[in-house]
Amino acid sequence: MDRDLLLLLSEYLGVIAVTMLAGISPRLKRRPLIFKYPKREGIIASSLFLIILIMNVILNSEGFQIGKTLGLSDQNTILWERLIISFICLAPFVLALLIRKQPLLSTGWNKSIWGSAVRLGISLVFLALFLRGKIFLIINGISAVEGQALLLWLGIAFAEENIFRGYMQPRLSAWIGGRFGWIIAGLFFTLWHLPRLLILPGDLIYNVGYVLIQGMVLGWVFRKGGHALPNILYRAVSEWLWFVV
Repeated sequence: MDRDLLLLLSEYLGVIAVTMLAGISPRLKRRPLIFKYPKREGIIASSLFLIILIMNVILNSEGFQIGKTLGLSDQNTILWERLIISFICLAPFVLALLIRKQPLLSTGWNKSIWGSAVRLGISLVFLALFLRGKIFLIINGISAVEGQALLLWLGIAFAEENIFRGYMQPRLSAWIGGRFGWIIAGLFFTLWHLPRLLILPGDLIYNVGYVLIQGMVLGWVFRKGGHALPNILYRAVSEWLWFVV
């Protein structure tokens, strides 16, 4: 089995274990999120997904090369493009929240468990650093390009986790149940990434499998942790570590 795949599987098993242990803590206990009209919320979330899926198809097409349009030419051009596309796709969800006057609590930003969410996020970050064997490499210093890449990954993770875990998963779960909401949100996450994966070099099945498993693990962390922050911190660092050599 490929070494990177083994690393990834061991990391995800560790993430599940740490999240399960954290979930035992009463500090992560919170009242379940209840929507007055769950079916309506689920339909709106699904409709917004169709909109951003179409947007993503267009933005990843050959005729819409954002990097060239904006004159990007540094080593992180691909990450800049992903950041821009992610925030463009986040915009409809922000607009929906503003128009419908819904609080941030409905998107996985629960102030009452903020401290516990920070601790869980930091725990998952250190787990990834330890399992990848990159702690001392980072202590010894990173390049400016690698530092910029980390900031870009934080932005990408912020946008995408707020879309799929913060906004979509709670509403789908309220509509069709927690387990099915988690699964469908993970499938939506994978489908949304498909236009990008189709133009990437390498094995398409491997890349799709990677995104699918990642989406399911992140959805599980959100389901147990109840806050978007651990997902953002962990995903940003986990993805960034592939860039640190």
